[in-house]
Amino acid sequence: MNRRTILVGAGLSVTASLGGCLDEQTADDEGPGTDVDTDDGIGGADDGEDDGTESTDDGTDRGDENEDEETVEENPRITEPSHDIERPDSPEDPHDPDDPFDPEDNDWNEEYLGDQMATEPSLEFEPLSTPAVTIRDTMFGVDAEPSDEAYRVRLVGDENEYESVFDDEDADDETRDRLRAVDFDESVLVLVESGFGSGSIGHRWARVEDDDGIAQLHGYYTDPYVLTSDLTTRTSVIELERPSGGLELARVSLTVGENRRVHVNSTEGVVTLEE
Repeated sequence: MNRRTILVGAGLSVTASLGGCLDEQTADDEGPGTDVDTDDGIGGADDGEDDGTESTDDGTDRGDENEDEETVEENPRITEPSHDIERPDSPEDPHDPDDPFDPEDNDWNEEYLGDQMATEPSLEFEPLSTPAVTIRDTMFGVDAEPSDEAYRVRLVGDENEYESVFDDEDADDETRDRLRAVDFDESVLVLVESGFGSGSIGHRWARVEDDDGIAQLHGYYTDPYVLTSDLTTRTSVIELERPSGGLELARVSLTVGENRRVHVNSTEGVVTLEE
């Protein structure tokens, strides 16, 4: 069976929109991520110093965002997901002219990459509805090729860091009030960007673990049956409980395909994986 792509025009987009004509995408791919890695689990992170855009052995280019901060490089970078994943069956005949495909009326489960992901134990957290336009210096502003698999995690732990990451002056009242209501004595914000690809694919977050000063966020991509053809980053802003023992960095473990989980942390800047 074939999956469908809705064309929404060329160029880069910060938000996903639907419209235009239909194209096709094969349904038997592995979802939003397609590369396979057989390593399992997360090993210890190696300490090192950021040296610009040096290419590492795992095919990773790191940006120079954290010149004044010691970089902790994730190792391994890619593992297999640690939970079971069952891909749903495709609709029986999405091309039947007598029964036009309705994305709201089918058995496709776009949450299948994380359906069986554990949700406990977890620090308290809340994903915030925050438009990308409120974020300064998104990945569109760095030297990352739009076709690359790029990731960035930023940890915002006080008012000064908030001002350097967010520009809420033009945000709607509800968004601005929610962001400014964050009490940095009790909470931190984690900003996660990944891409580039269809804006119809988004992040979901299952749990946040406190690992001796490391807040590890476990999440996954949605995989809708109908995809828009725009090119964008996927962005999340998560407010999470500040661990009582202190917080050194935030690590994101993001399941992007049936056999692919990517690990990135907040000291690394933009991490671009080779295709």
